[in-house]
Amino acid sequence: MSNITKLDDRKCSICEGHIEPLRDDKGEIVWEGGNNAHPVTDGRCCNECNITVVIPARMAQISVE
Repeated sequence: MSNITKLDDRKCSICEGHIEPLRDDKGEIVWEGGNNAHPVTDGRCCNECNITVVIPARMAQISVE
């Protein structure tokens, strides 16, 4: 039995799109959990939302503190 989750079960907590697994050079899945979406939400997010929403929110927090 594989410990890989069905890809349809992984949804971004920000855009609700699918979270694509991270693959190595051979195409093998090495991580399927997406990115930590904190401080935007308490879930997991896709790479696009991580780059465009989560990282800017983290940078804004650093700038304020």
